[in-house]
Amino acid sequence: VWDDIRVDALATKIGPLKQPTFSQFADDGAGSTGVFTYMFADNAEEQVFFGVLIPHGYKLGSNLQPHVHWSPQTTDTGQVDWFLEYTIANLNGTFGNTATIIMSDNGDGTINKHQIAETDVIDGSSLTLASKLICRLYRDGGQGTDNLTGDAALLEFDIHFEQDTIGSHEEYVK
Repeated sequence: VWDDIRVDALATKIGPLKQPTFSQFADDGAGSTGVFTYMFADNAEEQVFFGVLIPHGYKLGSNLQPHVHWSPQTTDTGQVDWFLEYTIANLNGTFGNTATIIMSDNGDGTINKHQIAETDVIDGSSLTLASKLICRLYRDGGQGTDNLTGDAALLEFDIHFEQDTIGSHEEYVK
């Protein structure tokens, strides 16, 4: 059975530098305030920060599958690259150096289409219940293979994980 560890775009934090723009995503077409999210530019590195905790239902030893829910803000069909820099530690463990993975997707020419950028897995062979990830998600627009023209709207960051129970039998032991 699969589930998500979810981090809504509006639950992330921005730092003092490299901030994405908080802009209107959609409105009612008649001048309402509308709804907003973070827009990541095509010509700068912009970032948000968050943390996630591995839930008690996590199937020990299984891999994590991170992905980004996003929407192109133009009709361009170029590639967007989302980078996840993270460090991870088990409960009572020590956080080490960060690792970075890339999640990529091409715009399909439709503004505000709900799309998903995916990547390889995060190795879960040594994870335990309550392992903690501290994360930075960023777009470095116009660098490397990121050639999507226009903003990319962040909707949500998720990690798919396998679960084999609805929780753990003890507070910190599977």
